[in-house]
Amino acid sequence: AYGRHLTTEAQQARLARLLWEQRTSDARTTAALVGQAERALADARIQFIAGSSRTSAALSQVPAALRADPGLLYDQVRYERRRGNEHGALPLLLTAPTEPHKMVRPDSWWIERKILTRKAMSQGLYEDAYKIAAGNGLTEGADFAEAEFLAGWIGLQYLNMPDKALTHFRKLSDGVSTPISKSRAEYWSGRATAAAGDKEKAAAYYRQAATYPTTFYGQLATAAIAADGGDGKLRLPENPLRTKDVKQRLGNRELVHAARILQDLDRQNTRWTFMLHLADILDDPAELAALSDLALSFGDRKLSLRIAKAASLRNIVLTDHAYPTEGMPKWTHRGPPVETALVYGLSRQESEFDPQALSPAGARGLMQLMPRTAKMVAGQVGLPYSPAKLTDPVYNATLGSAHLGDLVQNEFSGSYIMSIAAYNAGASRVRQWVREYGDPRSTAVDPIDWIENIPFSETRNYVQRVMENMEVYRGQLSGQPEPVRIEADLNRYSGSTPITTPPPAARPTNVPLAPPSLASSVVTPVSNVPIPVAIPAAGAMTPVVEAGER
Repeated sequence: AYGRHLTTEAQQARLARLLWEQRTSDARTTAALVGQAERALADARIQFIAGSSRTSAALSQVPAALRADPGLLYDQVRYERRRGNEHGALPLLLTAPTEPHKMVRPDSWWIERKILTRKAMSQGLYEDAYKIAAGNGLTEGADFAEAEFLAGWIGLQYLNMPDKALTHFRKLSDGVSTPISKSRAEYWSGRATAAAGDKEKAAAYYRQAATYPTTFYGQLATAAIAADGGDGKLRLPENPLRTKDVKQRLGNRELVHAARILQDLDRQNTRWTFMLHLADILDDPAELAALSDLALSFGDRKLSLRIAKAASLRNIVLTDHAYPTEGMPKWTHRGPPVETALVYGLSRQESEFDPQALSPAGARGLMQLMPRTAKMVAGQVGLPYSPAKLTDPVYNATLGSAHLGDLVQNEFSGSYIMSIAAYNAGASRVRQWVREYGDPRSTAVDPIDWIENIPFSETRNYVQRVMENMEVYRGQLSGQPEPVRIEADLNRYSGSTPITTPPPAARPTNVPLAPPSLASSVVTPVSNVPIPVAIPAAGAMTPVVEAGER
C-alpha cells in the first residue's frame, strides 16, 4: 500500500532482501517497481531459486554490470548444487566474494560452503575445500565456529599447513565461549603446534583444553598430558555446598516464587521457561545447584539436568546434577555385554533420562528405541515385545542395552565410535562411511578424523557427546576419579585379526575427478598428524561393568 512512497533505492534493497529470503512471490510484485536492469536480475534469481528450465535464458537478459551480483552468484551455486552438479557449483563458489560486506549474507553463503567443502573433500579436492571453508566471511556464532574449525582441520590434516591451521584455531578460540568450542580450539591448536615442531607450546594448549574436563577434546587433551607424565585422571569439581543462606537467597527470587506457583497450577511448560531463564542469569555455582535441587523437588529430573547443562555452557560443572546416577533403573542385562558407563552416557544424550521421551520420528523411552528395532531386539533376547512398555524404564533399558551391546560386540567388533554412530544414524550408513573415509579400527585411519569426516553434523556431535559422557560416568559410577581412557576407546577393536587394509594410493591434491560412482573409494588424508596412542592389542577389551551397578 505504501510502495509508491518508497524511493527507487529502497525498493531495490527490499527486492534484494526478498530474494535472499527466497520469497519469490513478493519479489515478483516488488520487481515491477524497479528499473529494467534490476527486473532482469530479479527474474534470473527467481528462475534459479525455483529450479526453472529458463535459467539460461533469464541469465542472458541480465546486463553485464549486474552479472557479478553476489545474490545472483549465490543462487547459481545453490541451483547447481541442488541438482547434483557439484562440478558446476564448485568453480562458481571459488569465484564468490569472501569479504562479509561483499557477500551480503555470509550466513546464507555458509549453508552452501559447508556442503560443498565436504563434497570437495570427498573428491580429493582438499585445496578447494580449504579455500571454500576459509573464505566463510563469518565473525561469530555456531556457523563461525564450524567454519573456522573446518578450515583449520583441513589445513592441518589434509594439506600439512600447521601454521595456517593454527591461525584458524586461534581465531576460533578468540570467537567462542562454550566449553565444547573452546576445548576444540585449544586441543587442535596443540595438534597444529606439535605438527610444527613446538612441543612446549603444544603442551600449553593441551593444558588449556584440559580445563574443560567434561568435553571430548578436553579429555583428549588430558590424555595427551598424561602421555607426557601427567596424572591422566578425570577430576571434576566437588558439588557446591548449598548453605542455608544460598537456599534463602534463591528462594527470595521472584522467578522462584513464580515457579512454585506454576508448579501448584501444573503449568510445567511455563515453569520450565522461568527456571531455565534463571539458570541462564545465575552465576553462583551453589545457587545454580540449589535451583537444580528445586527442580528435583518438583519431581522434574529432566529439568534438573537441563539446568546443569545450562550452567555447563559457562564451564560451571555441577557434577552430580549434570551426570546423575539415579536416571537409569537397575535392569537385568541380556545379550552381549556392554559397559554400563556407555549405556548411561548414551541415555543422557538420547533422552536426558526421561522415560516418557518421544522423538518426532517415533523413538521412545530412556534409550529412544524405534518400535521396529525394539521388536527385533526383543526377539533376539527372548523377551515378549510390548509397544506400550517402551516407556517403562526397565524394559527400555533392557532392550536398549542389548541393542547397543549387539552393535559393539557383534556388528563392529568392539568399536565404540562406530557403534555409537550406528545407534544414531544406522549401521548401513556407518558401513558406507567406512568405504568413504576408511575403517577407524585400522592403524591407517585417525579415529578423530573419521569422526570429523562424518557428513551428518548431528551424528558427529552425537558421537563426541556420548564418548565424553561415558568418560565422566566411569568416575560417577565408581565414586572416584578414573583414568581418562578416551584414546583407547577411540581405537577400540576386539577382532582376532588386526585390520591392516592399506589406504588407497594417494592422489595429487586438487586434480579434478570424474563424478563419484556408487562404489565410493576410501578417502584418507594426504598428510596426517597421528594422535599419540598405541592401538590396543587384538582381543583387548575394556572391562565390562555389570548393568545397574552404581
